[in-house]
Amino acid sequence: MKNILVILVAAMIMLGLTSCNDKPTALYHQIERIDSLIIWKNEPLAKRMYASLDMTTANENESAYYNLIQLKFDYQLPHSSRIDSLFNLTEHYYSHNSDRRKLVQTLFYRSAYYCYNNNYRKSQEYLTCAEKMAIDNEFTMELSLINWLKLLLCYYNNDLEKAKVYSDRQLNYSLLSGNKAQLSYAFLNRAILYRQLNQNDSASDWFHKALAMDKWVNPSDMSFVYNALGELLISSDSVGALYYFKKSVERRPNPMAECNIAKYYLNQNRFAEAESISVANINGDWPEQNIEFLDIAVKCRLYHSDTAKALIYSQMIASQKDSIISRINGTKSNQEAPTNHNVVSVAVFIFSLLAVLIVFVVTIFFIIRRYKNNTRNIEDNYLKSKSQIADLKAVIAQKEHREVEMHKQLSDYNRINVEGAYLMKKIEENIHFDAKDLKNVNLLRAYYAFNNPDFVEKIGKCYTNLTDNQLLYLILCDCGKSETEMMSILGIESSSLRSIKSRIKSRNQ
Repeated sequence: MKNILVILVAAMIMLGLTSCNDKPTALYHQIERIDSLIIWKNEPLAKRMYASLDMTTANENESAYYNLIQLKFDYQLPHSSRIDSLFNLTEHYYSHNSDRRKLVQTLFYRSAYYCYNNNYRKSQEYLTCAEKMAIDNEFTMELSLINWLKLLLCYYNNDLEKAKVYSDRQLNYSLLSGNKAQLSYAFLNRAILYRQLNQNDSASDWFHKALAMDKWVNPSDMSFVYNALGELLISSDSVGALYYFKKSVERRPNPMAECNIAKYYLNQNRFAEAESISVANINGDWPEQNIEFLDIAVKCRLYHSDTAKALIYSQMIASQKDSIISRINGTKSNQEAPTNHNVVSVAVFIFSLLAVLIVFVVTIFFIIRRYKNNTRNIEDNYLKSKSQIADLKAVIAQKEHREVEMHKQLSDYNRINVEGAYLMKKIEENIHFDAKDLKNVNLLRAYYAFNNPDFVEKIGKCYTNLTDNQLLYLILCDCGKSETEMMSILGIESSSLRSIKSRIKSRNQ
């Protein structure tokens, strides 16, 4: 009996010592405070506090928590061996520790990390593990995050029906968790889903619910909400839409909102303001957005008949498209990159070195052999080489001439395309077209030849010796203009229009 009592007392002492060792320290509470700021969407302050931490005396538990915070900041970064190692260390620690919540968080952020790096198979694998553990332990806030990531994966797979299920779950778990920041983002994600489904009224309702929780949404996302509300209103209430676009820019610089404001001014014929906004934003980080701004600038220049500046903007659009192609090619090569970069680099270096040595030895061998075999024919070879060089120069000169011609044709095409588009715009707006101006007629004919070759070919087959007015009549018919609109555009009476029609019929082959 005494032995049993001794054992129990010893066990209680050991438990007491263990509890003392596991007792959270001041440093642990500081990290916990930073984690709380992340949960409540105050990342700027969290990052400042995180940078000021002194980890020189940290124990294993504090270091693991510190690493988890780092991963919460870095999970959207490109794939790297450093982040992989940090995930491995953190996951290993919490797998052998009783803190299941932090293990679930580690698995979730690892899944999000793979999702942002387009490795959806691994993302789904870690997400499944995190969800099972979160359900077993009833971690409602983590389940809300997990269903948000599942919603994101559905967007990538274009499965909007399943996305609705995960949106419902995210909303329910956010309500259960009581985290208002999490709930505000559930509202925002639900609004985005309805927008994807083209249910604009429902999307607007949910965006306004997110707007009502302004306090819990960071400024960047709030700027997105205002811009989205403006885009939903643009077709029905352009003035209201402009209000939301301006609110978006007030919250945080937002190129999408700036572009929408420029489009509004363009539609209101306020060309100076539209061009000013566009020019100020054409050097952004995203080529797709830059192209939209440049397109607005082109239209503004065309309105002022400044075709030279419009052509410059058109060339800048082509340059931005090249940037998009380069970025896509770079993304593909990054996705195919090997995981063990150092080993592969060493292997490539050794292989390259051996290849260079082999090529060097073979080259020396053939040089010596060639020298021995061709000593007597040096002069003939020299003359032959000289002749080949002359032929090559001629070919190069021919190619350069062809390149100059092609550049000239491209310049003519761009000019015709830009000026022709302006003429077509005038026709679409039923503005009088001077058919006696041969330059305008030839420009319109060339524009149609570039953009509607089938129509021009059909006219050539069906009619012969058409006058300028007759050709314009056929083009206006192709544009879907009524007789009243044609008389307005051509500046003629109905009798003249009937005369044109009858003469066209007489020229039908």
